[in-house]
Amino acid sequence: MWCKHAQRNHHVVIGHSWGSLSKSQIFKWDRVNCNELLAIGKRLPCSHRWAWPFFSDWLGQSEEGQGAGRKVGAVQRAVEGVSSVTCAVNFKASSFCKLNNVRMDFSKMVQSGLTRSFSSGFVTTFGRKLPDASMPSIPGLTHLSTDISFSFESDAQCDIVESRPSFVLSNDDIFNLGHYSNDLMNVWNMLVLANADSTQSLLINIDGYRVGGPAGGPAHRMMVPEQPDSHGPYVGYYESWFNEVKKAVDYSGKRVCFTGGLFLPPDPGVAWFWNDWGQVNDCSLKAASPLYQSFNLFLRQRWLDHFGPQSLIYPAEVYTDYATVLSDRMGGRASPRDGEEVKNVHVVIEVRTINPKKTNNHSSARHISNLKELVRALRAISISGIRVTVTAQDFAQLTFPEQVRLAHSASVLLSMHGAGTTHIFHSALGSPQCCALIELFPDHTIEFFSAQGYGNIARMLGLHHYRYEAAMGSTTPRGTAVEVSALAQLVTTAVRDVTEQATCVHNGKDTSCPIHPSPTLT
Repeated sequence: MWCKHAQRNHHVVIGHSWGSLSKSQIFKWDRVNCNELLAIGKRLPCSHRWAWPFFSDWLGQSEEGQGAGRKVGAVQRAVEGVSSVTCAVNFKASSFCKLNNVRMDFSKMVQSGLTRSFSSGFVTTFGRKLPDASMPSIPGLTHLSTDISFSFESDAQCDIVESRPSFVLSNDDIFNLGHYSNDLMNVWNMLVLANADSTQSLLINIDGYRVGGPAGGPAHRMMVPEQPDSHGPYVGYYESWFNEVKKAVDYSGKRVCFTGGLFLPPDPGVAWFWNDWGQVNDCSLKAASPLYQSFNLFLRQRWLDHFGPQSLIYPAEVYTDYATVLSDRMGGRASPRDGEEVKNVHVVIEVRTINPKKTNNHSSARHISNLKELVRALRAISISGIRVTVTAQDFAQLTFPEQVRLAHSASVLLSMHGAGTTHIFHSALGSPQCCALIELFPDHTIEFFSAQGYGNIARMLGLHHYRYEAAMGSTTPRGTAVEVSALAQLVTTAVRDVTEQATCVHNGKDTSCPIHPSPTLT
């Protein structure tokens, strides 16, 4: 079997290391589903990879996600006594653990330049370690064997006792929306697995807790060394989700005991953003993913709850230039004028300007050098019964809430492949004239053309997706010149598609409240 041979010869560790596999071998590994074949001995159907059974399999609640004699999806107790530690492992070797009655000693956390270390005693469990139980690697973990019952409060074990469900986050990259969104979706994943209401829960960001990530850099790295545990520009997400959002440095040398459940980030986590990045995900061609769509619904509902109904505009509400709609909306006018029968379609171009500080050619390649000509052509689109509004905007010039509002108002998003394309997660799924992504690529002198990730995500969300690849020679240091007539025709197709077949929500669930009848990890 190729998978076994590749794993043995290239020292692949499922979920953790590709070993010495080449890029083409990694693509093959994903294409033939080696993770599943090696972990559980079979290939899972799409419903168990990207729909609700994914979580049931992880927690050992279905037979489909388990293999004979394999410890996948089985909930295992690792510690019992004063503390309890319960873990479950999915088919990609990603661990999810709940720790009860454990202590974190933040004096054991030491920053050294760009990295942070965690000495023994950073996390302490008390009780009896169970034989043959496995736990993920936890920095600074110490176990104190004791059969004696004691109280954290009366025995002076803690400076602070935290009774809320508490979730630990350690970011991969707080400035890249793509990397950030993968961590964001993993936090949502934890909330679902824990059956927790985030509005009653605490989030703690601990820089350096994670060993590493796709963004690279040193192991256990700090995001901003001079501002430890910074949540970065996208903290609005978590502020709209959680009862409280804290930083590790807020505890500054204190011993904190968690009695309401401490949930550690899945190790190594699920590649929600990176799934099949270099190839087309076959499941995405069959139907939208209930998990991706439910994540979108959760984002929207939490955003509305926190920032209010005026914080979002829907595609069908954009009936003239976006600035006028925004002004009207803030004044309370939220719909087209009476008697208008046309369908409103909002085309948003995510503009990228050239950043002279970038040392590679990625920034210039993503700049559309003939943008004005393209905007004129798109504004000239004429389709009976459809009013097309075009907004060209550099998202970097907006605050993050303004970015979210603009992305949510888009029927069709034109985006040059890059982190900004991640705004498709804010699409107004389930609303009229929603939604499509036209993903633009420079010519093939830039390596982006091999990426399929955003197409996979767009289809997982239920969006219409189209690729436009610039002709060879179109990308220069001044930017990428698009073929205006061809791109205008593609936009026309997208406009027709979103009006004739808006995105359907496929078994999506509002996970603002727990979706399971009872806690799943006890």
